[in-house]
Amino acid sequence: EIVYQGCDPQFYDKPSIEDIARVKQKYNLPDRFILSVGTIEERKNLENIVKALPYVPADTKLVAIGRATIYTAKVIATIKLLGLEDRVKFIHNADFRDFPAIYAQSKILLYTSLFEGFGIPVLEGLNSGIPVITSDVSSMPEAGGDAAMYVNPMDHKDIADKIDTLLSSPTLCATMVEKGFKH
Repeated sequence: EIVYQGCDPQFYDKPSIEDIARVKQKYNLPDRFILSVGTIEERKNLENIVKALPYVPADTKLVAIGRATIYTAKVIATIKLLGLEDRVKFIHNADFRDFPAIYAQSKILLYTSLFEGFGIPVLEGLNSGIPVITSDVSSMPEAGGDAAMYVNPMDHKDIADKIDTLLSSPTLCATMVEKGFKH
């Protein structure tokens, strides 16, 4: 038998309405957002998620949680080049205890990393009851199983198409959430 890695137990409990409201205010979260989690470094591929934003509904914001690195400047340059300053929010110092309430407010978790040992944020998203879009490379298909939607992480239009598909299909989202809990 293969026993896979799990995620932090806090992701198995649904956050309270009060926690969600507190966290929304604490981080000034937008009403409608997609989420990217992980150190902002090249292999996490945040720039291609940013490049996908112009192709999804304009009321959809991106919240990127993670420690800043030198790569962050490249991502910010792309945001400015595309005129997306009002659609991307960085949170560099989020309290890990607030993550379940942040995930719970997100429409989609995007984890388009180019390489991971396992991809724990994929499990965090699945356990949080949100649809997950992740890379079709490295260990992500193993982490997401049949519960996640997969993209070519180097193709921002593929990323955009999958985001748009999920945002426009509540039925598909519900099916993915159900599969995520089973996974």
